[in-house]
Amino acid sequence: KVKELTMGLATFHMGIPEGGLGALFYVHMFFVCILVAYIPFSKLMHMGGVFLSPTRNLANDSRMKRHINPWNPKVKFHTYEEYEDDFREKMIEAGLPVEKE
Repeated sequence: KVKELTMGLATFHMGIPEGGLGALFYVHMFFVCILVAYIPFSKLMHMGGVFLSPTRNLANDSRMKRHINPWNPKVKFHTYEEYEDDFREKMIEAGLPVEKE
């Protein structure tokens, strides 16, 4: 009976087998359908990311060639001295120690 129902669902020729199936089977089927509908929106979807990971797809020649990120932007660093020059008055008002007066 279960095979008839499963084959009917798989081939889109749905029909309930003669004599029916137990209520427990339909409850189980309902939960399976809920799980299948939930997977694309869940963390389980991240399982496929293991195979699409950039570090997995890199060539294994890191000792022979240096790999540099081509889209890594140039960053202007803000040193502590520059930070202190910008906010010295506020730091003194707040009671924070400053290196230069």
